[in-house]
Amino acid sequence: MKKTAANPETQAEITLEETIIFNKLTGRIPIHKTDVKIVENKESESVSASAGAVCGRVLSEEERTAQYVAEICQRLATMEATRENMAFRPIYSCRRFIGCFIVFFKRVVRKCLKWYLEPVCFQQTDFNNAVTPAIGRLTELQELSIKKIQLLEENLVVKEAELEHLKKEMQESIDAQIHLLRQLVKSELVTISEDYTVLMDSFKEMEQKYAQALQQQKQLSQTHGESIERLAVENNGRLDALEDHFSSLEDHYNTRMENAEKLLQMLEDEGAFVSAAREQQIRRSSLSQSGEDAILAYIFMVLGISESQCSYLDLGANHAKMLSNTYYFYQKGSRGVLVEANPQLIAELRFYRSGDVILNRCIAGESGKSVDFYVMSGDGLSTPDREQMERIMTNNPAIQMESVVAVQTITVNEILDTYFDGAPVFINIDVEGAEMEILASIDFEVHRPLAIILEMIPYRSHLVVGMKNQEILQFMADNDYVEYAFTGINSMFLDKKTHEGFGCTGMNIAFDGVAILGAMGKNRGIGNYAMAQMNTILHMNEF
Repeated sequence: MKKTAANPETQAEITLEETIIFNKLTGRIPIHKTDVKIVENKESESVSASAGAVCGRVLSEEERTAQYVAEICQRLATMEATRENMAFRPIYSCRRFIGCFIVFFKRVVRKCLKWYLEPVCFQQTDFNNAVTPAIGRLTELQELSIKKIQLLEENLVVKEAELEHLKKEMQESIDAQIHLLRQLVKSELVTISEDYTVLMDSFKEMEQKYAQALQQQKQLSQTHGESIERLAVENNGRLDALEDHFSSLEDHYNTRMENAEKLLQMLEDEGAFVSAAREQQIRRSSLSQSGEDAILAYIFMVLGISESQCSYLDLGANHAKMLSNTYYFYQKGSRGVLVEANPQLIAELRFYRSGDVILNRCIAGESGKSVDFYVMSGDGLSTPDREQMERIMTNNPAIQMESVVAVQTITVNEILDTYFDGAPVFINIDVEGAEMEILASIDFEVHRPLAIILEMIPYRSHLVVGMKNQEILQFMADNDYVEYAFTGINSMFLDKKTHEGFGCTGMNIAFDGVAILGAMGKNRGIGNYAMAQMNTILHMNEF
């Protein structure tokens, strides 16, 4: 407490008296060191007394906990009483004559050391004010924890009692069930024993009946023995007659088979049948939509063109393998150019057809332009023709346009001039409605492939019959290309000038292991006659 006045000495005396009176009236007289020591001694005596009360035995955990709590409470009371540490304290002296000088000297010393002692006392007081409540709270928390632990222990005791009761009930229930099962087993054993006795009696009766039946059978056998011998003689005669008849039929069959073998040998000598090695060569599984690659392979085999030398140009390549008319020849070693406008399929083509030239271009009548390409949700239906896109969605509402991308154009003639010496062996065109436009742009005087595959029907969601593109047929005929085969979807055209010298007018192709036998050239009539004779031989029904 700091006060200012005109007369410092008088003010100091008044302040001292007022402070003492105020502290006495309010009960806040500071406790000096001597008093603190007395309190601590009392605390020590009380703790020692409590410890001595149990000196003769070992304290339990609960008693030790209670003792520690009591000691902590006493320490807290001492800390609460002494936590205020003031630098300004009353100065007095009990000496009668020199007391005033002593008081004055102490005041001077206190005044001189006030700058040092007062901050220390304030700091200590702040520390005491912080520590005392904190320890008090910890003590309260400890008491709460102890109460919770006691409550948990009580609950544990209750649960253990309940568990013991449940165990007892379960044991009683198990004992009752075991007793019931024993009774049931005993009753079942009695029933089984009775049933066994009944079965044994029935078995004995059956044995007796069987012996009687056996005796009757013996009597019947003796009675009918003569009749059986007579019937056996008659049946032996019939069997001999049947054996003679079957022998004559076997001779007749052997004669017919010898004639058939001679006929087959004659037909084979005439070249009416394909040899086993040749048939194995053309037997294959198709990767195309309708077996177009198998038909092409047969054509090239007949014309003597190696499958590894069948260069190709695939316009509208779509997928690298699935429904591809060129992937079979790629597997055999042939290489070519794949043109696909859909940029989403380019990565697949480059991965699986790395040996081919892959062009992300749209075929048109002029190169270097940018056109809109409509990517459809249906596989193989994307197109640069907006009208074609709308027709597709009209015919099949399930098909939708997914996106529109800008693609650079290129002409067929530019591709042929850049990547081929003359023309490839065959060209595959599947560009969803633009086939006629592409055909019209090809210079057949300069680039004349041996074979051309064209999609000949419009897109429908159902089977298309009788809608072949007559305009393409007439155009190909005008350019000296003849339709060799039609699969219901695609037509294969051959250059008439190239294949005329080979005399190829038939096929012998195997699809999924089923051979379609035919003939070629001058042997066509012999082949048909051979088929008729084989049908006669395989359907004989003389037996």
